[in-house]
Amino acid sequence: MRKAAIYLLVAFYSLTLTEFHQLLKIPALVEHYMEHHQEDPSLGLFSFLKMHYPGKFLIDDDYSKDQELPFRSSDCSATTAFFVVLPALQQVDHPSYPEPRKEFLLENDNAYTFLNSRDIFQPPRLG
Repeated sequence: MRKAAIYLLVAFYSLTLTEFHQLLKIPALVEHYMEHHQEDPSLGLFSFLKMHYPGKFLIDDDYSKDQELPFRSSDCSATTAFFVVLPALQQVDHPSYPEPRKEFLLENDNAYTFLNSRDIFQPPRLG
């Protein structure tokens, strides 16, 4: 039930912010592309889209057909505003820990052979 409610809310949200009725104009886009392709067989789909969508719209002989293409004009507009109220920040007191000691004392230095350089160089022993 919860998942269905989420899908329903997302569907309503997307319907209010998009113009799905523009998708019904896709057959006009295909037909207009075929007309241009018959006039110039070297014209590709991306060249056609670049000619009709970005930048200024040129008023030429087929301007009325150009206006029937999808997403050429905006019929609907919607404004959505969200207000988020954040809770006030609360300061959290962290427990204080003692500062670590910076001095290290080694007791019984003779026990550590790595501190005595003469212990490193010794002849090999048997057994």
